[in-house]
Amino acid sequence: MDKNLTIAAYVIQFFTERAAANPSTFFANELYSYVQLNSGRLPAPGTVDRIMRKLRAENKINYIVSNRNTGYYMALRVGLGSE
Repeated sequence: MDKNLTIAAYVIQFFTERAAANPSTFFANELYSYVQLNSGRLPAPGTVDRIMRKLRAENKINYIVSNRNTGYYMALRVGLGSE
């Protein structure tokens, strides 16, 4: 992985991989670990969540919140589903 990518780029990579997987569900901690491992950085608390919401608003990623309390999500291909 390219350590010079932005956190947003890692979030998009994660979602692209997950949306193609079966199952496409994941826990928020899996996303946080992916970003940290691949970027070599520890983002500030809440940063990944804010970026994830921003990318969704920009229609760059898509997901369903399966269980907000446990941080359980389902990644969707862009243009599919809605909450």
